[in-house]
Amino acid sequence: MRPQVKWRRSFRFAYEGVKYALSTQRNMKFHFFAALVVLTLALFFRLTKYDVLFILLAVTLMIVTELINTAVEKAVDLAMPDIHPLAKIAKDVAAASVLVSAAFAAVTGMIVFYEPVEQMFLKAKQAEGTGFTAGMVWSLLTLIMLTVIVVETRFSRKGKLGEAQPAHVAGFRRRHLDRFPDAIRAGGTTWFFSGLHAGGSSL
Repeated sequence: MRPQVKWRRSFRFAYEGVKYALSTQRNMKFHFFAALVVLTLALFFRLTKYDVLFILLAVTLMIVTELINTAVEKAVDLAMPDIHPLAKIAKDVAAASVLVSAAFAAVTGMIVFYEPVEQMFLKAKQAEGTGFTAGMVWSLLTLIMLTVIVVETRFSRKGKLGEAQPAHVAGFRRRHLDRFPDAIRAGGTTWFFSGLHAGGSSL
């Protein structure tokens, strides 16, 4: 296979991964919407290039951790379709990485937007005679940060022990896991992944 064709196939597979995450994961849709809003505000406030770089770093970290979280969730569902405490731990830890990146993004937004938002409120106060104080600005930014964290934890259903699986997904797993020995049903994930590595995509 020529290197150029191989590169195109790799790019297409990566694009399909992003497309799948956007079409199936509500958190990913929220991240892209929030990124669009934040970048629009960056243009509105005419932030410096360093502030924009921090915003892009936070946005990229959020999207990457959400993609990894989705990949871990699907891999765990395939390897361990039945309820298992270790499967729950794997999902919970992956979801925790998204939560940490969301907290980082919220703090970054507070630091970057605090000064321009405060100046905007001060101008409104001078024009109308009343306005927001610095404490109210901090309260508003803190509320935004808490909203982001709550959305991350409230709308994420990943990692729940005993979560019901869709009928077509459960049927797919039953059909394909029947081809493996009973060790995989008992938790032999090491054998399972080694078989995947040796057999490639023949499954």
